[in-house]
Amino acid sequence: GKLTAAAGYTAGPGISIGSGSSSGLVQGNWIGLNSAASIVSNAGAGIDISGASGWIIGGTNSGARNIIGGNGSEGIYSFAGDNLVIQGNTIGVDGGGFAKPNLSGISIQSGTNVLIGGNTAGARNYLSGNAQVGLIVQNGRDIRIQGNHIGPSPTGGYASNVSYGIRIIGGANVTVGGTNFNEGNVIS
Repeated sequence: GKLTAAAGYTAGPGISIGSGSSSGLVQGNWIGLNSAASIVSNAGAGIDISGASGWIIGGTNSGARNIIGGNGSEGIYSFAGDNLVIQGNTIGVDGGGFAKPNLSGISIQSGTNVLIGGNTAGARNYLSGNAQVGLIVQNGRDIRIQGNHIGPSPTGGYASNVSYGIRIIGGANVTVGGTNFNEGNVIS
């Protein structure tokens, strides 16, 4: 079944995945929006991953996509999250391509071995229409950002992020794009 992770205003994140949680899935949800794409908001992040490992957020088939918008903080926030896969999500716009901004799209803080996107069309995240940065990595290690559309919406229009498309502060072994087919990001 589908989860709408905000039936009304919540004071924290829509979904909180805490330390010690491992190997789970967050798929097919409307987070910060209802299924009619109206903002119902969470004060915090849409999804907050703190100290958890092995989680998959979204996926490569269309039913796994999370639509995340209208949250008071990041669409997806991870602090010290390891071995994460974030794929196929629409963050900052609704399914119709209309801006439903989060503060920022995705924020990875001090995580290791994180894949954001991938080299297939189904792995592509849409990070568009956010009030600040599309994607920020701070002090992350072994992070791959590949095949995402940052600015373009799923419908082919544009709902640019207000500030940076991608911002990297510190960290080691961070890869943006790649030389293989579909690994490049579209940033506009």
